Amino acid sequence: MNEHNNSSDRLSLFDFQDVFKGVRKLLPLFLALLVLISAVLCAYTYFSYVPYYTSTATFTITLSGSYGSSNSFYYSTTAAQLAKTFPYILQSGTLGDMIAADLGTDSVPGSISVHSLENTNIFTMTVSSSDPENAYRVLMSAIDNYPDLARFVVGDTVFTLINEPEIPSSPANSRSYRSAVRNALLISLVLYALAVTLYVLTRSTVRRTEDIKRMLNVKCIGTVPFVKLKKRGKNGRSEPILITNKKLPHSFSEGIRLIRTKLEREGKGKTVLVTSACENEGKSTVAVNLALSLAEKGYQTLLIDCDLRNPSCAKILGIGEPPAGLGDYLAGKAPLSKLGFKLTAMSGLMLIPGRGNLASAAESLDTSAMKKLIDSMRNYVDFIILDTTPCAVITDAAVLAKQADEAVFVVRQDYASKDRILDGVSTLSESGVPILGCVFNAMQSGGSGYGGYYGRYSYSRYAYGSYGSHYGKYNEADSSADTDEQPTVGRPDADAANNKNQ
Repeated sequence: MNEHNNSSDRLSLFDFQDVFKGVRKLLPLFLALLVLISAVLCAYTYFSYVPYYTSTATFTITLSGSYGSSNSFYYSTTAAQLAKTFPYILQSGTLGDMIAADLGTDSVPGSISVHSLENTNIFTMTVSSSDPENAYRVLMSAIDNYPDLARFVVGDTVFTLINEPEIPSSPANSRSYRSAVRNALLISLVLYALAVTLYVLTRSTVRRTEDIKRMLNVKCIGTVPFVKLKKRGKNGRSEPILITNKKLPHSFSEGIRLIRTKLEREGKGKTVLVTSACENEGKSTVAVNLALSLAEKGYQTLLIDCDLRNPSCAKILGIGEPPAGLGDYLAGKAPLSKLGFKLTAMSGLMLIPGRGNLASAAESLDTSAMKKLIDSMRNYVDFIILDTTPCAVITDAAVLAKQADEAVFVVRQDYASKDRILDGVSTLSESGVPILGCVFNAMQSGGSGYGGYYGRYSYSRYAYGSYGSHYGKYNEADSSADTDEQPTVGRPDADAANNKNQ
């Protein structure tokens, strides 16, 4: 019972978060609707405006011969009778015919309304018309003709004007732009609410760790929380999202170490491919930190940036532009002994960057040269981490999976659609590589599993359409080590060569 309640609480929390996210995401739509509808209604108000004028008279009506009669009887009986008959006479049509004949028109050029003060014989008659003179003329004609018509209903009557009617000098109405904006606001809010509701109902992303097992039939081997670090320096760059950064929350490092433990206990070989369905899911950040965590444990670890279209591992690690990279090696422009870096801050970690943009990256990765590189390095390291392109976007990961012993699939919480994730897992499975499990990345609190930390995850940024062009040169000033002093990897005597150079 408690388990069911906890699940319901999480679902309610995520439904609320979906609403909140939809409200934020669709706020520009609301503002655009408000501006557009306000403009339309204000334009309609301007062009459809028709001024009308009102002429008003307040008067008393008494029955002829009622003077000197009991005031109590008059006010309680006669006033009530007049209050009922006066509107009836106005609406009978006969008075209208008399007014039209009096003015020489086919119909009354205005509308007449009358109100009485309760329990009195005081009346207020108002005539509205598009022409100020017609309003006045209709009013005066009604006052003149009413006694003749009322004689057949209530007997002789006497009108006594309390205020003299006048020809109106200005319209009684004006263009109400405030009303137009108010109506636009109400319409926009309704449409905005409908849009947010539709957004929440049609969301199809992975939001809980349980979704991974249920949808993909793949277990979750760890979660990485959603974190944010302030930008530093005059260039406004964010601090690195690395487990070696003491400013990161403890939950981030623990999440990476949990993934490392699962890899140690359940892994099927040395070579691990790290990929995701889409770009911007943080697979490069996970790959780099997993390699760092393995090296931290004492394993000799090689990280290969196999994303030749948009390499990012060197930048995440803070290394300057490498002299040669994987693309150069596969193109025959650099020997294996000149490829990578051994990081001085983490002696067990070596990196082969992805420098060397190739137009046919997938074909280059599916060559004997790539197989030779991985096979030769198996003899000198404990783990090889392959950071690849998103497998639902580019075929590079599926091609490279043939060289891997297993794969780790990164899923960013509430980001990629379920269909795109299924396509990625299906593509990876068809390559024959076993999937060790999924990493639930950028998790906010409210998703089940390992605890989270609010903020914005700093990923290596590239858009869907950016594949096929080189990410750009790295800033030498941000290098954590002088590239000229970095030893090469790929030879058993790499450490000795490094000591000699130093």
